[in-house]
Amino acid sequence: MIDVDDTALSATSRRHAGTEALASGFIPGVGQLLQRRRLAAAIQFTTVLAYLVIGSASGLRHAMLFAFLWNCYSVIDAYRYRAD
Repeated sequence: MIDVDDTALSATSRRHAGTEALASGFIPGVGQLLQRRRLAAAIQFTTVLAYLVIGSASGLRHAMLFAFLWNCYSVIDAYRYRAD
């Protein structure tokens, strides 16, 4: 029987989570895509894109703020996700 060290697994999963969160910080949804969560990735990306388009087309700064906040949520979601 092979003993698996839980701390090594958690360190590896945290490193991957950090990489996926960083990727999601640059382009919303990429972290979720790396985690193979296609629906979550599509929702993250299209929501931020919609807020950016609405904000730039209408000049509403609130929409740009919502895009930034949703992008922050995307980073947090990618970091906290655990595939058990």
